[in-house]
Amino acid sequence: MSGNTYYIAATELYNKKRVVNITAIGGAVTFPFKIRPQTGVIEPSFSLSGVAGLHFSLDKDTVKSLSILIGVGPSSIILNNRNSTDTGSSTRAAATFSITLLGQWDNIQLAFSIGWDNNLDNGEDKWKYQSKPWLSLGVGFNIFSNKSN
Repeated sequence: MSGNTYYIAATELYNKKRVVNITAIGGAVTFPFKIRPQTGVIEPSFSLSGVAGLHFSLDKDTVKSLSILIGVGPSSIILNNRNSTDTGSSTRAAATFSITLLGQWDNIQLAFSIGWDNNLDNGEDKWKYQSKPWLSLGVGFNIFSNKSN
């Protein structure tokens, strides 16, 4: 059996229309609501997280991109008799940790986040969502832009 050898020019392997460019990205993200999958509760929330991660441009014009972001920041949680030992209703400070997948097409961005809240005073409150995951969805318009105006 004789073997044939084929050569492909390096320029044919590099398609300039399909270049994936990876860059570092950072910024801030807010979570206006959190879905608690343990109970199906949707809670209004204040969370502002600093985020950093990797940004993958899926074409040479950065029209389509995907980002993976890891975040940490302060948040507030609402305690009541359904989710803690608090007999009334009160708000506590918490630390929020999150992972966000952010997709962009032109100027529209869609985000899916998963995160964990940690009540800073949970010893007394016995908050039932302590370190349990929450989900959040977001829609943005040109929040993290790599385009110069």
